Amino acid sequence: GFGGISGTDCTARGCCYDETSPHRWCYPRATRTQWANYTSSNPQSYRTMRSGPGEQPQDVQEAEAAKRRAETQQQSKQDKVLEDKLSRFKKMRQKLGKTSPP
Repeated sequence: GFGGISGTDCTARGCCYDETSPHRWCYPRATRTQWANYTSSNPQSYRTMRSGPGEQPQDVQEAEAAKRRAETQQQSKQDKVLEDKLSRFKKMRQKLGKTSPP
């Protein structure tokens, strides 16, 4: 890509122009397949580096999603353990209620 180039000069070259990019404003056009191949084979690609406010690179998003899934699974396991304990407690309480004298 090219930095410090005007939008007119960029589009005259047949390129894409994006002032929101912190690295390159002008870059060659690519087909969807070329772009997908480039970004998947180059994690530090332009697309990854141009994450705007509130956005994160895909690898960071994937890591955070995996972390959230693990936390959800852990919470689910803890909930099941607590439900089992509560169930055992209720059964014990019922037994004690039936065997205790009036």
